[in-house]
Amino acid sequence: TSATLATGVGAATWKAIEADLGLKGLDVETLQADSPFDYARQVRGYIPASMPDSRSPDYHTALAAEIQDILNHTQGRAFVLFTSNWDMRKTFDLVSTRVRFPVLLQGTAPKDLLIEEFKKTPHSVLFGVRTFWTGVDIPGEALSCVVLVKLPFPQPEHPLNKARCQRIEQRGG
Repeated sequence: TSATLATGVGAATWKAIEADLGLKGLDVETLQADSPFDYARQVRGYIPASMPDSRSPDYHTALAAEIQDILNHTQGRAFVLFTSNWDMRKTFDLVSTRVRFPVLLQGTAPKDLLIEEFKKTPHSVLFGVRTFWTGVDIPGEALSCVVLVKLPFPQPEHPLNKARCQRIEQRGG
C-alpha cells in the first residue's frame, strides 16, 4: 500500500506508477481518494521572482533573505526543508540570528524531541532535511508554512537512479 499525489483522474493516472512498480499488465486494484484538504483555500504557493544560481557566492545570502521575509510574514510557524545538510546549516546560521522566533535545527536533538519542542513552542521554526519531508503531522496553527528550498529530485549520479534511467531508456522512454 502506498500514497502519493495524483496527477489526474482515472486509469491514465496509474500507468506510470504501475510501470515503475513492475505491475504493468497485471490485474491490480487502485484507489484514488479525495483529499481531506481544501487546497484552494488552505494552500498558497510562492516562488521567488529571481534567485542566484545555487553555485553562486551570493546564493545563501539571497536564500536567507527570502526565508527571513517569509518567516516574518508567517510569524514563524514554519518548517524550512532542505535537500542538503550543508545548505541547511549555512542558511540556518544566516537566518537564526536575524529572526525573533525560536529556530530549531535538525541534528541538535533527536527528531521526536525536535517535533515536540516545535509543537509546544509558539511561533517556532524548524530547519530540517530528509526525515522531515514525510511522516510528520503538526495539526492546527503551529505549522502554517513549509518552505521547500529545492525539490527533492534524486541525484543523477546515484547508482539506483542511474539504473532506473537506464531501464527507462532500454524500454524506449
